[in-house]
Amino acid sequence: MAYTFYLYHPHLTFLDPLNTTHFVKPNGRQGKELCASTEALFRIGKDAYERLFQEVSKEEEEGTEKFEVKSKEDFDHIVHSQYFEFINLLRPMFQGMESSGRLKVKDSKGKVLNIEWSDTENNQIVDLAWQVFSKLPSKIAALSKRSYADMFLLHALIAIDDALISIDLGSTDAVSTAIEAANALANAIAIQSGSEKLQEARQDMAYRGAIARIERDPKTKEKSFIFDCWQGWQKSPNTYASKAAFARDMLTKCECLSSQKKIEDWCREWEKVHPAG
Repeated sequence: MAYTFYLYHPHLTFLDPLNTTHFVKPNGRQGKELCASTEALFRIGKDAYERLFQEVSKEEEEGTEKFEVKSKEDFDHIVHSQYFEFINLLRPMFQGMESSGRLKVKDSKGKVLNIEWSDTENNQIVDLAWQVFSKLPSKIAALSKRSYADMFLLHALIAIDDALISIDLGSTDAVSTAIEAANALANAIAIQSGSEKLQEARQDMAYRGAIARIERDPKTKEKSFIFDCWQGWQKSPNTYASKAAFARDMLTKCECLSSQKKIEDWCREWEKVHPAG
């Protein structure tokens, strides 16, 4: 399975070091000549692409896949294996860290957010990856350094495609997706630099960005609301006869959630972390 780029293709665009004037479309045709709004995106993409294929140390190379790209199809497969598959590995890892108390995601007011990791968007996972990377033991972090940096570099290249689509549609999302691409590149540079101070600065910025994104997610808000209701139920057990009754009532009060089973599963998870008595 491969990822599909729409308005440009990173490999076709940045493979030729002499190309400084245009994005290249997935069909191989040249896009429009760069303008003020796309020139900055081009520079970000070129830097991200070149860093993706730069040589790494033997320590970083251990356990990581070497990239051999001879076509745009090869590159698309790399995006799938090194970006989407890596993000899917992070989901259960984040969930485990949250369950054990090693990861607490709080909103701007300091309230702990209840996140459904299986439904969390890729962007949110990428944003939170900084906090997790900082908690890894030094030896593991060194071995994982390449994987995390590659994820951010590929995220930058994907965000550029999103930004170009927004520009083409005249959408105001172009600004936020361009900033997202720039932030992802900066995160990768911080990892590759090995500078702890730079990594700490990027970690704080990325974490605040992740919280802002998660706070806007209606499903996260509804899960937090349900958790508050569940806590109230624990104090007044006679309010509901069963988890099923509680879940059915919650569905009537929520707009985005539709699974009774999922709410019941949350109740079981919360019971483990907050046992009665």
